[in-house]
This record gives sequence, structure tokens and C-alpha cells, in this order.
Amino acid sequence: MVVKLMKWMPWPPLLLSKKFEAKITVNCLKGFSFLSEKHVGVQDFDRLRVGIKWKGSTKGISLNLSSLTRKSVKKNFTKEECLKEDEGIVEWNEEFLSVCNFSGYKDGVFHPWEVVFTVFNVSS
Repeated sequence: MVVKLMKWMPWPPLLLSKKFEAKITVNCLKGFSFLSEKHVGVQDFDRLRVGIKWKGSTKGISLNLSSLTRKSVKKNFTKEECLKEDEGIVEWNEEFLSVCNFSGYKDGVFHPWEVVFTVFNVSS
């Protein structure tokens, strides 16, 4: 009797994953200036707000391929604050918390997270 054995490939290793709580504090915007040549005044920058976009990868599907990793996007916004005309300063002093899940794909290297800040001019 002849028996042929097949060699099975082992399962790919489970993805590494570490969670961290990140805290960002938006204090103020200093040195804000506008072009007075184009007839733009302080009243045009009545209320300003900051948008924060947290962009990172969530836990991938059980295969070890970076193309199967899904993106997680979370957004936060500060409240609207007025520009101090004489100083060119806007103050918010707000904290934002987010749990960032860093998932690895090989050799202990983790997918990065991006944090983007955007200043919005809220006009009526």
C-alpha cells in the first residue's frame, strides 16, 4: 500500500494589535493675519473652528494582507470662537480623546495613524 502525505502550510499568524488612548489639546491659533489688500477685514473671520480628522487602520481580515485592511475615520470639531482683533489670536482650549487601534501586518511594524487639523471660517 502506498500512502502519499501532503504537507499543509501553517495558518498565517494572527495580526498584532495594540490599543492606545491618544489625547490632543487644541489650545490656540497665534499670529493669524489676513490680507488687507483684498478688502478682507476682521469681520470676515468672525468665528473660527478647528476640525480634527483621525484616520487609521482597523483590525484587518484574518489574512495577512495590507490591501484587506479597512480604514477608520473619526472626526471632532471645536466650538466656534472669535478672533481677537488686536492680538491675532483665537483660543479654544479643548481636549479630544480617541482610542487608536494599531494593527501590525508583518515584522512587528504597525500601520500608521494620521491626524489632520483644518481651520474653518464659519461665516453667516
